[in-house]
Amino acid sequence: MIAASNNPIGETSRMNFIIIVSDTFRFDNLACYTQRRPRFQTPRGPAMTPNLDRFAQSATIFDNAYAGSFPTVPHRKDTLMGRSIFPWEGWSPLAEGVPTLPSVLRQAGYETMMVLDTPHIIRRGFNFDRDFDGYDFVRGQETDQLASWLADQPFDPALLRGANNWRQQLANIAETRHGEQDTFVAQTMTRAARWLEGWYNRGRRKPFLLYVDTFDPHEPWDAPAWYENLYDSGFEGPVNRYPAQGRIEGKFSKREVGHFRALYAAEVTLVDRWIGFLLETAERMGLYDDTLILFTADHGYLIGEHDTEGKAHGPLYEEIAHVPLLVHLPRQTRARRVASMVQPCDFAPTLIDLAGAKKPEAMTGVSLAPMLQGAARPIRRYAFSSGCYGGNILRNRFTITGEGWAFCYPDTKQMRAAVDASETGAAAKKSAAKSKGNYWEGPELYDLRTDPLQQSNVLKSNLPQARKMYRAYEAWLRAVGAPDTIQLPPCP
Repeated sequence: MIAASNNPIGETSRMNFIIIVSDTFRFDNLACYTQRRPRFQTPRGPAMTPNLDRFAQSATIFDNAYAGSFPTVPHRKDTLMGRSIFPWEGWSPLAEGVPTLPSVLRQAGYETMMVLDTPHIIRRGFNFDRDFDGYDFVRGQETDQLASWLADQPFDPALLRGANNWRQQLANIAETRHGEQDTFVAQTMTRAARWLEGWYNRGRRKPFLLYVDTFDPHEPWDAPAWYENLYDSGFEGPVNRYPAQGRIEGKFSKREVGHFRALYAAEVTLVDRWIGFLLETAERMGLYDDTLILFTADHGYLIGEHDTEGKAHGPLYEEIAHVPLLVHLPRQTRARRVASMVQPCDFAPTLIDLAGAKKPEAMTGVSLAPMLQGAARPIRRYAFSSGCYGGNILRNRFTITGEGWAFCYPDTKQMRAAVDASETGAAAKKSAAKSKGNYWEGPELYDLRTDPLQQSNVLKSNLPQARKMYRAYEAWLRAVGAPDTIQLPPCP
């Protein structure tokens, strides 16, 4: 254990907050989530996350944290706005005038800072930096047009998720990367640590919110070679670091999928190393004594499970919807576990509660503070996770999780046909191309108590349970005032 500083805080002793979001970081990468299912495996064994595993030993582990609005941009809205927004909006800019976590904490006297490499929430007018006192953006991830040219790439474009996205990132890397310290996550965590140093050296006069957001380990997977060789060193042939999503059969071999898992695990371990650097910096400063530190992810990713690659098609299985949530309270020295169903919309209300500020009425999430302080307090029966592109959920997928069950409504052929019929021009062509061969037959129900890997669809023998969960979803949509334009697929 690193000795913590005993230096007094400046003018205030209110709790500080650090939020760390890692995009596409599966919950089963972490040892603390493998009580009932195996850890994420590669050709050479499990992914290694020693720093986060150590962090979990002095954190509250939420065993049932689930995505709400999905994927990247909608999740950040849930996190910062304190509500599940998918019935109303989706992949769009942060709306003007809505209260957010940083705006409330600023009014309460906090210094607020965002450090990120996730381009989607800050470029092209998306405005997620708006309510922070400052922000530091690490350029170059995925579609970020840092370089003015596109690099060549060796793989068949038909088997890539986005050939130009990968070519853009290759060009960005060519112009900026000279060693591991130049990887995106390394830069992000280093800059976040540097900000903490500045806050410390300024006399720590105000409590702070530091929001840190890395797009890693989202694909394209581009960890240094020595990380990749930890998990698979014998692969021959062109390396696909940005594989097309959807059904695997007839597209990728078992050997290729194994290498995808190695590439992903390599980036997971890279993320763990540099989050570890930030955590160690905070610990050396004595911040473990007066700072809540929260680690989470927006969603996971399928790499061969359910004969599927990615997250864009099929049900929102456990590997996608179930997310890690570790929360260290000041002076916490032992792990605790919480079984209640929690979602990202609860994060902002929790921090606002612990800061002693007033939660805006627009924030409908629930504070987790009582659970963090030891109270057994179930706050919802079910977690609702939904694909989110605004307004009409007919075009999306949803999963309802709770009471030991997961009811999944995938993108069926009928749902996809409705999407294709509603679009025209380039959007129609893109939608039809993504839909090709990526259909699921209908809703699925899994008993997670006996089938945590979701291998056996028990819908037909448990229709009352599925209908109960479906009706609960309908009731929730009515209760939150969801738009009348929402059309759900039929109840089973």
